[in-house]
Amino acid sequence: MNEDPTTRIARNAEVVADHSWPGTSTTVTRLRTAGGREMILKTNTDADSFTRELHALRTWAPALGPRAPQLLDADPTHHALLTTVVPGVPLSTPSPAADEERSAYRQAGALLRFFHNAGPDGTCPPSGPTEPRTYAPNSPTAPTR
Repeated sequence: MNEDPTTRIARNAEVVADHSWPGTSTTVTRLRTAGGREMILKTNTDADSFTRELHALRTWAPALGPRAPQLLDADPTHHALLTTVVPGVPLSTPSPAADEERSAYRQAGALLRFFHNAGPDGTCPPSGPTEPRTYAPNSPTAPTR
């Protein structure tokens, strides 16, 4: 049976908000169960993006606890992820005051440091292309050794 991911992994919770970004193939919806529990259902049409995010949610998000969404269920057939809700609002909307924005970036920096320290042997997960990059001589983006 090719069941809709909302039915299978979200157990018929109702959609209460659409948090999808325009111009992307990813759908992000906030769901609420009859008992009042809220969750996020994210579906992605790109298999590689789904696989990377599923790996991060299984491997890295647990170390961040409630500061990161926690995986509740996944449906690889539909590229669907069901996660906990992280409190807060996107930094882009509404436009915060300058001091609130600075505070948000400080919190993000502290969380990033915690994330980097949470990996095995203090490493962080790979991101970006998995193929080695070739940099032009003296490129400002070339890694330093």
